[in-house]
Amino acid sequence: MATIDVAPESETVRKLMAVNSLLVERLAMASRLGISFGGMRDIYKAAGYKKILDFNDYYGAYRRQDVARRVVRAPADETWRKPPEVMDGPTTDDAKSDTDFVKAWNRLALGQEAGDKPETSKGLLHYLNRIDRVSGIGKYGVLYLGIRDGKTPDQPLEKGAAKGPDDLLFVGTYDEGSAQIASQVSDKAAQHPHRRGPGER
Repeated sequence: MATIDVAPESETVRKLMAVNSLLVERLAMASRLGISFGGMRDIYKAAGYKKILDFNDYYGAYRRQDVARRVVRAPADETWRKPPEVMDGPTTDDAKSDTDFVKAWNRLALGQEAGDKPETSKGLLHYLNRIDRVSGIGKYGVLYLGIRDGKTPDQPLEKGAAKGPDDLLFVGTYDEGSAQIASQVSDKAAQHPHRRGPGER
């Protein structure tokens, strides 16, 4: 009885299937980018659509489209729906919820007393929710804390400059369109949170 060697044919079939799979993927990607009829028609160009979207496009969709707004807001609202429970102590078994630290945190996080400071009366958690939202529209968001330390805003905050919750004067949230990055650290070692360079404390 003779044996038949079909390995070369099956290898060819596998290669053809791989090429076919790649072609199908490329055609699917092209159709998502508006290309059809073998590259003869660019639907995005004909309709005036942008192929590369920027922050203003995403922000416009967030402002005008209820679905886009929901996609951005839902995760942030769910994250900050319930305030975190802060305890104070060396271990979780010894932690207490009635220390001065916890009281100060709750006052800061949940909001000042009525008539105290309108700039922070909504509480820090409100602003954390907002920064979570604006970070979902673009690539980043900025949480700006105005601290009473006697320095101009371009000066770094020194350790211990803020003595308590009353030294938080205001909180601001800024989206990517309102706070452009002036410069970036290109040294990867400098981005490590435990590295301290000259002038850092």
